[in-house]
Amino acid sequence: MLQFDHSSKPVRAGLEGANAEGGSRDVEDLRTSELQHRLISQLITAYSFAYTIDADRNISLEWITPGVKDVIGFTEDELKGDVSFRSRVHPEDRKSQQDALDQILTGKPETMEFRFLTKSGEQRWLQCYNRPEWSSAENRVVRIVGATQDITDRKRAEEELQSTAERLRLAMDVARLGKWEWDLFTNKVRSNRRLIALFCGVDSQGLSAETDFRKFIHPEDAPRVGEAVRLAVDAADHYHETFRVIWLDGSLHWLEGRGSVFRDASGKPQRMVGVTADITERKNFERRIQTQAFLAHELNKAETVKVASQMITDAANELIGWDAALMIMFDESTGLCRSVLNIDLIDGVKSNVLSAFHEKQPSSRMRKTMEQGSELILRNDPAEFIEGLTTFGNATRRSAALMFVPVRDGKTTVAMLSIQSYKPNAYTQTDLETLEA
Repeated sequence: MLQFDHSSKPVRAGLEGANAEGGSRDVEDLRTSELQHRLISQLITAYSFAYTIDADRNISLEWITPGVKDVIGFTEDELKGDVSFRSRVHPEDRKSQQDALDQILTGKPETMEFRFLTKSGEQRWLQCYNRPEWSSAENRVVRIVGATQDITDRKRAEEELQSTAERLRLAMDVARLGKWEWDLFTNKVRSNRRLIALFCGVDSQGLSAETDFRKFIHPEDAPRVGEAVRLAVDAADHYHETFRVIWLDGSLHWLEGRGSVFRDASGKPQRMVGVTADITERKNFERRIQTQAFLAHELNKAETVKVASQMITDAANELIGWDAALMIMFDESTGLCRSVLNIDLIDGVKSNVLSAFHEKQPSSRMRKTMEQGSELILRNDPAEFIEGLTTFGNATRRSAALMFVPVRDGKTTVAMLSIQSYKPNAYTQTDLETLEA
C-alpha cells in the first residue's frame, strides 16, 4: 500500500529489491500501489478494477480489489483464471453491455447496469462506472479503470412498484414518493404533502397542496422540464425527467418525475397523473464514484505528500464540502508528527496557512483518532472547548462541525485527516462514512 518516506515522496510499502530513490520499477510500483490500494480500495464501498486493452481489442484483467469476493463470490485469481466474467452476465444484458463497451473504447466514460450470476448461483444487479485511459501515441484506449456497486436492493424496489395498486400505495409510503394530478382544463395540480416536501423541503407546512412547484425547479432545468411536459401532453402521453430543485433553505436536491396523460374518446388530453422521487442519494453516488475514479487516476501524478494530500482534500470538498482542512503525518519510527496541509477559509477564499504543528508529539486529539478511529463532532456552541485541538488559520472563530479520520497503511496509522465547517450541523454520520471510505 502507499506510504510516505522522510523525503515526502510516495513509495510502496513492502517493496523488495526496489530503489527508493527512483527508477523505472518504482514508477510502475507507485502507479499500481496508489491506484489499487490507496484511493480506490479505501474510497469505494464495493470494489474497483482495471483492465488493459491490446491493439486487437483483447481485454485482460489487470487488477481488482478484494471487495469483489463479497459482491460476486469470485477472487481476483479466479477472475484471471478460468472464470469468464461475461459468461455470467445475464443473456438479456450482454448486448447493452457490449454497446457500452464499444462507447468506452472510443474514449467515452460509461455507466452500465446489468444482472450477474454470482459464484453461489444468486443473481445480483451491478452498476459499473468505467473510465477509459487514452493513449495519444497509440491513438486508442489502452486501459479502463472503474468502480462497481451492488444495486440489487434498489432494482428490487423498482420492480415492486410494478405490482398492484395497493402495493403501489405501500411502496410509495416506503419509498417516500410524491404523487400529483394535473387537471389540464383548470390548470390545477393536486398533490400529497410528500410532494410538497420533495420540492420545497421538510419545512413546508405553510404551503398549499396547489402550490406552483415550477418556481422551485432549478432555472437551468426549468425549460427542459417544461418542454418534456408539453411533448407528453401534445403527443407522447408519457413524461419522464430528472431535474434539480432548490429547497426553501437554499439546498439543492435531485428529483425524478414520471407521468402519464389520460385522454378522452376523441384523443383530447384531460389530465396528467404522475409520481416524483428524490434521487439525490443516487446522483451523489454517481458523482462520488466518478470523483473517486478521477482522483485515483490523478494521484498517479502526485510527487509529494502535500500534493497527494491536496488532491484528497479537493475530492472531499467536491463530495462533502468544507471550510477548513488539515492533514497531519505520523512517523512511527520517531513518534513525531508534522503537518503537511493546513487550509482555512479566509475572507471568502480557501488559503494555505502556516501551522506550528511540526516534529511534535501527537496531540491528545490525534492519539484518540489513531487509537479509537473516526469521529464526528458537532458543536452546539462554537466556543465549546474540545481537548487536543490545534488552532490554525483564523483563530478568532471556531469550527462548528468537525470530522477526524485516521489514514492507515494496513494496520498502521500514518496520518490524520480532518475537514471542518463553520456551519452548525454541517455534517452527518453518512458524511463521516464517506470520508472514512
